[in-house]
Amino acid sequence: MDGINRGRKRAVRSVEENYDLIAGADLLHRTLDRCIAFKKRPEPGYSHGPDENARLKRMYVGHAPVRGCSFEELEHEIGRVLDNSFNFSSPNFMGFPDAGNGVAALSGALVEAFAQQNLNNSTFSARAATFVEVATVCWLRRLAQFPEMAEMKSVLDVGGVAVTGGTMANLYGILMARKRFDPTVAKDGLRHDKKAKILIPGGLTHYSVVGAAAVSGLGSNAVIPVPTRDFRYDPKELDRVLRNCTASDEYPICVVINAGDSRTLSVEKIDSVIDLVKEHAPDAWIHIDACHGGQLLFSKERRSRLHGIERADSISLDPHKVLSVPYNCSYFLVRNPSEFVGFWTSSTLVMDDPWSLGQLTPGIGSKSFASLKLYLQIKKLGLDGMASLVDRRCKLAEQFFHQVDADSAFETLLSTPDINSVPFVYVGCAGSTLSPDEVSEINRVIYGRMSEIGKFYFHGFPLKNDSRKFGSEPQDKIFCLRFMSGNPEITPQMLEEGLEHIKKIGREVTGVSNRYYAESLDNHHCEEAQRS
Repeated sequence: MDGINRGRKRAVRSVEENYDLIAGADLLHRTLDRCIAFKKRPEPGYSHGPDENARLKRMYVGHAPVRGCSFEELEHEIGRVLDNSFNFSSPNFMGFPDAGNGVAALSGALVEAFAQQNLNNSTFSARAATFVEVATVCWLRRLAQFPEMAEMKSVLDVGGVAVTGGTMANLYGILMARKRFDPTVAKDGLRHDKKAKILIPGGLTHYSVVGAAAVSGLGSNAVIPVPTRDFRYDPKELDRVLRNCTASDEYPICVVINAGDSRTLSVEKIDSVIDLVKEHAPDAWIHIDACHGGQLLFSKERRSRLHGIERADSISLDPHKVLSVPYNCSYFLVRNPSEFVGFWTSSTLVMDDPWSLGQLTPGIGSKSFASLKLYLQIKKLGLDGMASLVDRRCKLAEQFFHQVDADSAFETLLSTPDINSVPFVYVGCAGSTLSPDEVSEINRVIYGRMSEIGKFYFHGFPLKNDSRKFGSEPQDKIFCLRFMSGNPEITPQMLEEGLEHIKKIGREVTGVSNRYYAESLDNHHCEEAQRS
């Protein structure tokens, strides 16, 4: 009995300590110090070998603890999590679009957590927060050259909202298209007497668009992948598909345009595509996925690459991908704010308020103050500083592209980078005489070995042969490596060292006596045979 009582007292002390912010201030300060040290760690993180997931599963997955722990033990647990995490801020991490390491934006993340604002209601749970978010939406709309409202009386006049990610923003784009196609859908459900279609650039559109078609009730079969060339719509094929829709009594309710696809970041010729769509389907909803390309809105030098974006019906934006803002921070904008009328629902419990941003966000209940991160980032840098941030990463990508292009051991898969992505492959001495399968096998093994070593990180994934650099079949997939310059810690010296690192591994894995390479190819051929 005494043991039970002692256990209860320990539990009470643990609970009381956890809610005493004064007593816990030291832990909070030390945690911040640990996080800063993590961000400044020179290498991307632990090596990722074939047994790594099993090790982490053993470390973390199990029964919940019955007894609590001290702050000291909790600090050890925090350190263990950071030790087993990738550091996007390492100057050797060159694989993802952003590092989320802007100090102003990180400060916003701290305030977001501590302030605990819920933007579902402006009167009792998000006073300043509501209008901070409205301010960021207005800034983004102005950059996109969307019409400005003479007067805003409620959230239905704002024309945009912060959401949880680009996936959610793309879902909203499809839902808006569905609403235009059938205005009664929210009340009466989908009608099945119309053949609604969604056109996308085949093999390049973000997976969320097909998923949105499925969950919206339109169905994934409503999606028509249009053939592409050089990672953009092939105009002749788009014209053919639009004409076929008309002849088949099908209607393109939405055409998705990539302002920077998620693989190569190639920017579509927006004006030309919209002209073609308007010719055949004038009422089709034009949704532009600018989760990557939206950063060019801030650039004076490169803004013209987005010419025509102001004609879109809706836009997805991802500051957490492109503006040194930590996850999550994304936006959905519509050209005509009145499109939000009837888009979602309301509640007399929490949303009986003209400034409740929750009226604009299907699928999001409690709405976080994520927009503060972008607000503070723009406040700190100003529009000129934001332009410098974007232009620097674009110039770094261009520099890397030219280095790769000039090295006979590599082959680039773009004619030129539009933003800050450079997909490329190691070909060694064989050059472009290799088949797509051979190129894929070599680079897949390089990627695996690079991940095991853990010194540098470049992303690796299959990419369609849209540039036709390895054969003439665009449907062929090539496993490539990708450089992205979203991390401001990357220096020109790191670019040279990273390429030399890949070349060293490339020379090793293509050697006939290399056991790792031979075994990996054997496993790959077995997998291919099993799939066949």
